[in-house]
Amino acid sequence: EINQPSEISVTESIINVSCYGLSDGSVSLSISGGTPNYTEDWGNINPLSLSAGNYTYNITDSNGCTINNSISISEPNEIITSLNITNLSSCIVYNGSIDLSISGGTTPYTYLWNNNETTQDIFNLSAGNYYVTIIDSNGCIAYDTANVEQPSNNLSLNITTSYYNGSEISC
Repeated sequence: EINQPSEISVTESIINVSCYGLSDGSVSLSISGGTPNYTEDWGNINPLSLSAGNYTYNITDSNGCTINNSISISEPNEIITSLNITNLSSCIVYNGSIDLSISGGTTPYTYLWNNNETTQDIFNLSAGNYYVTIIDSNGCIAYDTANVEQPSNNLSLNITTSYYNGSEISC
């Protein structure tokens, strides 16, 4: 009686890319059936350092039997920020604010502003530059900056030169 080996079977363990634009996706294969030993052929691709995309591989057993298959690696969307800035209403009131909107990445997000605030939106601000670091649940990082301005209040200073007893006086 002639025994024929079972068909080659592959179980794929896929890890998708953690952050937009990275190449930290990977796949490992568990191969059974056929006749061991097996050869994996990914072409010029390293299956342990993949960016988002589709990849094809071939498995060949020791009898020369082959199986071809493909896998797909995905990635989260890029973290996109949008800022809505409210400038100070006067130069003596600290009522500026920054409303931060975020899309992409993987929720939830954490925030760190350069004034040590850790909320998405910040309020009661003085005039100045504010920087935020956004970190998503995968550890992906995005940055943004905003400038809160104060009005000039149209203040002006006039210097008038006058003469008193022939001497020039400036105030």
